[in-house]
Amino acid sequence: MKIKGKAVKLNIYIIFVVIAMVWGLAMSILVPVGQTPDEYSHFSFMLEDVGTNKLFPEDRDEFYISAGLRETAAEKAGFDTEAYFRDGMKTYSHGLFELPLQISPGIIKFLPGAIGFHIGVMLRLPMLICHQLAELVALIYYILICTIALKKMPYKKEVLMFVMLMPMAIQQAGSINPDVMVNSSAFLMTAMIFDFKTREKKVGWKDIILVMILSLILLIGKMVYLPIVLGILIVPSERFSLPIGKKFELQTFIRKYWIAVVILMLILIAGGLYVTRGNEFVKTLLITMSHPLKFLMLVKTTLGMLRDFYLQTMVGCFGWLDIYVSYTFIVFFMIFMLYVMLFASHEDIELQKGFSLKNRLYLILLVLIMFALIMCSMTIWSFKISGYDLGAGLTEYGGYLNNTGFIQGVQGRYFIPFLPMLLVSIGEGNEYKSKKLYRGVQIAFYLVSMIYTLGLIKLRYWG
Repeated sequence: MKIKGKAVKLNIYIIFVVIAMVWGLAMSILVPVGQTPDEYSHFSFMLEDVGTNKLFPEDRDEFYISAGLRETAAEKAGFDTEAYFRDGMKTYSHGLFELPLQISPGIIKFLPGAIGFHIGVMLRLPMLICHQLAELVALIYYILICTIALKKMPYKKEVLMFVMLMPMAIQQAGSINPDVMVNSSAFLMTAMIFDFKTREKKVGWKDIILVMILSLILLIGKMVYLPIVLGILIVPSERFSLPIGKKFELQTFIRKYWIAVVILMLILIAGGLYVTRGNEFVKTLLITMSHPLKFLMLVKTTLGMLRDFYLQTMVGCFGWLDIYVSYTFIVFFMIFMLYVMLFASHEDIELQKGFSLKNRLYLILLVLIMFALIMCSMTIWSFKISGYDLGAGLTEYGGYLNNTGFIQGVQGRYFIPFLPMLLVSIGEGNEYKSKKLYRGVQIAFYLVSMIYTLGLIKLRYWG
């Protein structure tokens, strides 16, 4: 490829950025505001975390109702495009600083979108533009962090890019929701783990500080993904260099007294569970741990009932969970997933030799733990729907668990953050013969996926 006579290398980073930006922008514009999964609720949560929730919801709801967005979400009723643009061009009736901002730590979940939206309000831009600006800033943030993750990933970059460019992930990247922060942080953390495992440079305090920041984002965003951080334990201790002062080396101390460190961590975890024993999630976690067979049967029943829904909502289910990709596309998607999993460059295969079976099994175990935590967390939702008293004790929670038929509320997109760790752990690289062909197949797949999914969305909302 040449630009003004200069050769430009079409590498994986350029492919990712171009496709993600074009696809993400198109999805953000074609899917009306508030129509991506749970965006209506997430927008309200975002305002609460900034302290502006008393300023904008009334105007927002009037706009949604006039355009038929609320009815569209519930009943697939008509979407009034004329009202959408007419009323969406009105400005909010309140300014940004009419109330003192009361920012809570929870804003981390929505930070890029919150910045974009409130800049729009501050500039007195139309409501529709404020929403689109929020989604644009979120998309740019997602692309930036994911590009950094791609650069850090030492091998199997194509697998990581595949997950980053999943249709469902791209839809969420250009909307107001925690997935923007959570998914990108999980991808970067995964890439850093494999980078630490393979690189010659020591893992220092700068790396650990970034790990802490990503851990904080995951903790506040969706704490069920925190086990991803534990993947760092596959990195040999001699790869760390964590000096404190001139004589003390933290990694040496941990290696020497690792049994005491593990015991201390277990005590801290147990203490944390005891202190937070009144929390709904902690009570549900404790009751599922004390009734493992019942919980496993509940998960089995749920998977039997909803496996197709999970598959659809992981691959592509757009708008308000009412635009499903076809099963033909899902098969096409799965074939390509196997393609990027099973083929790699010679350099990748050499690097992957240091990734032992023990490492693979450990990371797969972490994935299973995260899957169980997701199911456990959404068991609370099932309790809520059933009208159970969530302020009750563990004995009552045990009864709730026994009376629950299946777990409600889980969507397939909840599995996306740990998908790269799983796919890299179970995939084996076979050397491809032609890099151009390998890249060409990938570009063709993403272009077909983009055209197909955007066509579905256009037909659903725009005729």
